[in-house]
Amino acid sequence: MSKLSARKPEKGLFLYGDEVIHYHVVRQSVLNQSTKSRKVSIKVHPDQRVVAIAPDDATVEVIQQAVLKKSRWVWQHNSTLVAGTL
Repeated sequence: MSKLSARKPEKGLFLYGDEVIHYHVVRQSVLNQSTKSRKVSIKVHPDQRVVAIAPDDATVEVIQQAVLKKSRWVWQHNSTLVAGTL
């Protein structure tokens, strides 16, 4: 069994105003020590899924802080996607 398939899916959530926003965490191994590969990236997909892409060794707290730092941006993108489907 590979290392990836043995992992439990990681999820999180945060509040923005009165809305609860859920996100999934995808872990990636760090092949080099470049700054970009050490950061947590946030993506909002067209189906409104929010994904945090984090290095394998990032703590839950570091991931949560990164998501909270971008919470307004995430909310705006989700709101734009919802408005576009009405």
